Amino acid sequence: MGDVRTQGRNLDEFSKAVATLKDIFFIPSDNFGLSFLNYRTQVIKEKKIEWSLTYNPNPVLSDEEDVAFLEGLNPTEWKDQDHYAVLGLGHVRNRATEEDIRKAYRQRCLKHHPDKRMAAGQFIANPEGDYFACIVKAFEILGTGKRRSFDSVDPLFSDYIPSKNMKDLCQFFKAYGRWFFLNSRWSNIDPVPLLGDMFTPRQDVESFYEFWYNFDSWREYSYLDEEEKEKGAFREERRWIDKLNKAARAKLKKEEMSRIRSVVDNAYTCDPRLVIYKQEDLRKKMEIKDAKKKLQKQKQMEEAKVLQEAEEKERIVREKEEAELREREFKMKKEKEALKKVMKKERKILRTICKDNNYYSPNDHKVQLKNMSHLEHLCEVLSLSDLEELNKKLADLKVEIGAFVFNTEVQKFIQKDTPPVDTTSAGTESVATKLESQVRDWTFEEQKLLEQGLKTFSASDSERWTHIAQCIPGRSKKECITRFKDLAAIVKAKKSAQNCEGRAKAL
Repeated sequence: MGDVRTQGRNLDEFSKAVATLKDIFFIPSDNFGLSFLNYRTQVIKEKKIEWSLTYNPNPVLSDEEDVAFLEGLNPTEWKDQDHYAVLGLGHVRNRATEEDIRKAYRQRCLKHHPDKRMAAGQFIANPEGDYFACIVKAFEILGTGKRRSFDSVDPLFSDYIPSKNMKDLCQFFKAYGRWFFLNSRWSNIDPVPLLGDMFTPRQDVESFYEFWYNFDSWREYSYLDEEEKEKGAFREERRWIDKLNKAARAKLKKEEMSRIRSVVDNAYTCDPRLVIYKQEDLRKKMEIKDAKKKLQKQKQMEEAKVLQEAEEKERIVREKEEAELREREFKMKKEKEALKKVMKKERKILRTICKDNNYYSPNDHKVQLKNMSHLEHLCEVLSLSDLEELNKKLADLKVEIGAFVFNTEVQKFIQKDTPPVDTTSAGTESVATKLESQVRDWTFEEQKLLEQGLKTFSASDSERWTHIAQCIPGRSKKECITRFKDLAAIVKAKKSAQNCEGRAKAL
């Protein structure tokens, strides 16, 4: 195992060499323009390829050192030996081609085959345990499909993980750039993107992390199988050995992918470019958000302006309609007042004519009271044109003729308000009596007695109207009921008129 210490020293030298090269890679460029920067980047890439092909971490040994190294090998411990060093390819290692391996093996055979050495006079004490068996085993592994199994566990390759805490940019790009460069050898896909630097475009950086997060590694660990399947005595034993080997390989493969994933996660966390990208994305997101807010606010202002204009138009139309309505009401009120004054004047003229000409039949007080009642009723029911026409007729006629015209109008009024009477079923006296009863008005005292009777006798009393009629001298039960209905109709009409007037004012 003395070779392992030598290999460790070589690994340290290799690490120092890579770090020195990375120092060159990430020195900031002078600001001489984009064309110079592209040229410098291309030169660095060419130098990097040239260095990777020429750098020799394990220099070629002299003949004496090489023979001493081969003689110190133990054929029974072939798994612990460096097969590249056994064939003399320790300075090339995984970069050696198949032709290089075959050529190196032929040279070893010509020089170190037991027959060649015995022919040269060298004594071989134990031909079966001779170191030449290690050369044959090394070619058997590197010259066939088993080479990848040894490359996967190359003793000069370190499975280290860079530190997560990086103080500055140069330290980050040195450490992680070296790690990604060394581990790119395991990729099934070529070319493998590398870490780059602060000047790498964002698209390349994102493609780099996408590639490594989906890294496809060909590294496998069949070389570390503790037992060989072919050594099984029977089929079941060989299956059991193969099962154990596959489980061990899967475990190591899982640990390897976990190692790669952890390093990629650490690089993603520490990468200063991603911090800049996140800040830029956040700034763009805030700009988009502010633009949306501004657009939304502008839209709300426009909607509010349109709504305000619509409300203003509606207010103007409403005020105009209200003004027109007030003007119409004012005109109607004026016309009504004027009509009321004219009606009052004409009624006064009619009363004056009737009074001055004594149209009330002074010889009979009962008839006089009836005619006065009819006059008041005529003043209420006749229209303005009828009143004017009647006043004009009475003013132009003599007293006797005027009295006749007045009585004629009274008779028209009586006939209009009196329902038709069947004269065949009753005598002339009964008809006159009914007409007189219908025409006769209620006095103030009778009205008071009727109201008092309505308050005194309950509506649930079946003899209510009989008792009320007994309290009012000269009035029958039927007259009391008719008067009550008339009053109820008048009250209902007044309420209806008030409601109509209130709705008109509201409009």
